[in-house]
Amino acid sequence: MRRLLLVATLVVASVVIGLLASPVSADPSAQGPNTLTCTTQSGRLLGTITLNPGAPPNRSHQGFVVAATSFAGANSILVISTGIVTIGGTTITFIDTPAPANKNLVTCSGDIGGGVFLSLTGFFTPPG
Repeated sequence: MRRLLLVATLVVASVVIGLLASPVSADPSAQGPNTLTCTTQSGRLLGTITLNPGAPPNRSHQGFVVAATSFAGANSILVISTGIVTIGGTTITFIDTPAPANKNLVTCSGDIGGGVFLSLTGFFTPPG
């Protein structure tokens, strides 16, 4: 059973990396953006964002907002504390860090293609 879980985890990780990492470019706007729906921690709908993960060499726990409804400004940054991907019923947490205190956390999620569902929890900050 552990071997099957390990193989499934490696396959899922390969698919996610392939979806989020192509094509490779130092320009964060060159990556394929994904549209996600965002809610507050209490479940109140905020709206949608178009989030770009940036180039693989520059990735950390952030996503670049390239378009958004009024709750988050375009060109802001989503600082991610928890990142979860679900593929075919298998859920993998790929980012799990403590969120800073006193931040208004939001969860942004959606289908990013290929049967992959992405859920990110974090907070928005303007670019520095």
